[in-house]
Amino acid sequence: MAFLSLYHGLARPNDGIEHFLGLYGANLETYDLEISDSHDLADDGIWSQIRDKLESGFFAGGGGGAPCSTFSAGRSWTDGGPKPLRGEHPPELYGFSNLWMQDKESVRLGTLLALRKADMLDILYTQQKPGWAETPMRRDGHPSVFKLPGL
Repeated sequence: MAFLSLYHGLARPNDGIEHFLGLYGANLETYDLEISDSHDLADDGIWSQIRDKLESGFFAGGGGGAPCSTFSAGRSWTDGGPKPLRGEHPPELYGFSNLWMQDKESVRLGTLLALRKADMLDILYTQQKPGWAETPMRRDGHPSVFKLPGL
């Protein structure tokens, strides 16, 4: 039995989810750029292979984090931290219009990866399999991956 974890970070073999799934004889297939360049979930070819395995029913469940740095409520105009890149609601949820090109690319990539995570969860839900999403809770006045239309 195999589970899928996206945006997993580095393995934690002694106390991570892979350890606890292993206690029950299950495997965890993990994807994160911190692990390998071959785990680039923005790459259409890599995503297609993962999606094919999802649709075939290969995974018993899945989840994980999602890159949320561009959605973070920690980005604020008032505390000297990094400036916000998104508004709370569309169209600003997809990025403010006055962003630098590098920030626009960060927002585009963050949106793509969040939607791929939602796609995974939708497939698992349709198959009536468990899925989890690790992301900061929704907060009024701030962007959130959960505020993307359709999520």
